[in-house]
Amino acid sequence: MVRTRSIIDSVSNQDVKSHLRKRILFLILVLRRQDLIWEMIDHIFNFIKKESLFVEADFSNKRLIGVVFKGIDLRGANFNGSILRTCDFSQANLTDAKMKKADLEYADLSRADLSRTDMRGSTLFGANLEKANLQEAQLWYSNMTDTVLVSANLFRADLRMVVLNCSDMFGANLSQADLTGSIIVEAEMSEVNLEKANLEKAVLSESHLFMANLHGANLVKCKLEMSNLVSANLSEANMERADLGGANCRGANMERARLVKTNLYGTRMKEVNLNKANLKDTCLPKANFKGAIIN
Repeated sequence: MVRTRSIIDSVSNQDVKSHLRKRILFLILVLRRQDLIWEMIDHIFNFIKKESLFVEADFSNKRLIGVVFKGIDLRGANFNGSILRTCDFSQANLTDAKMKKADLEYADLSRADLSRTDMRGSTLFGANLEKANLQEAQLWYSNMTDTVLVSANLFRADLRMVVLNCSDMFGANLSQADLTGSIIVEAEMSEVNLEKANLEKAVLSESHLFMANLHGANLVKCKLEMSNLVSANLSEANMERADLGGANCRGANMERARLVKTNLYGTRMKEVNLNKANLKDTCLPKANFKGAIIN
């Protein structure tokens, strides 16, 4: 066994390493299915981590349901078109990885590094991305319904036309992210950082944005009807032609915000700071401005 390990550790030829990747992945799948020798699996994973065998590996168009990649270095790996349901990628390094149109339903990506990863058109239904790093990741047209993004970092992430219905984004960082046309209905977004994010034509109906930071955000034609914006920071936000009908904005900060032609029908605006806000041609019927600061 010692001799075998020393031979493997000395491997440098890329073709041989590619063959080893395939054989090791096969062993992992076989051992998992037969529930055998977990110590052997631990040894295999320790070897993979040491040698970085899966850096830029090609896993495209593979069926890899339930495979454990926990903590593995997968930088630049290609998972395009693969079925990765319930896979464990927790704490894995997936920087610059390719995951276009991959099926990651119920996968565990918690604390994984997905910075600059290409996940366009992927399925992430029910996936766990808690505390994951998705900085500058490309996720447009992805289905992220019911995902967990608690405390995740999505700084400057591309989330155009993404579906995030019923997702949990509590405390996530989405500053400067592009969410143009995204659908985020009934989502938990309390204390989310959306500073200078682009939410033009996005749908956030009935979402919970308690104490969210939307300073300087682009909310042009954004749908926020029946949403909870209590104590949210909307200072200098552009809400031109946005729909806040029936929303609860109590105690929100809208100082210097642009509310031109915004729909505030039935909106609760109690104690809102509207100092130097632009309310030109705003729809105000049945809106409640009790205690609001208007200057």
